Amino acid sequence: LTKDCNNDDPMVRGLALRSLCSLRLPEMVEYVSEPLRRALDDSHAYVRKTAVMGILKLYHLDEDILERNGFVDRLYDMLRDPDASVVVNCILVLNELMARGPDGGMAINRAI
Repeated sequence: LTKDCNNDDPMVRGLALRSLCSLRLPEMVEYVSEPLRRALDDSHAYVRKTAVMGILKLYHLDEDILERNGFVDRLYDMLRDPDASVVVNCILVLNELMARGPDGGMAINRAI
């Protein structure tokens, strides 16, 4: 699956990443984080959208993964993505990730 995350076809990359993130094994977190980081910068919106949802799946396995990899800041940066489906998924994921925080959800400010 990690090899397929580098495939030329964006559908294959997205499906491989989705399958990789769906493996609910805590041992897989370190193997998934690098393909996930690369997918966040992918040229195809489907792959980026899948990567955003993959962050949420990883969070449920290891909550510290967000801080170690800077995924929260990256999600806030992706709110400016040109594709609406990527932005919507970023909002959903950020809101769920931040729901346990002191603000009770995603931080909204003038910069966003």
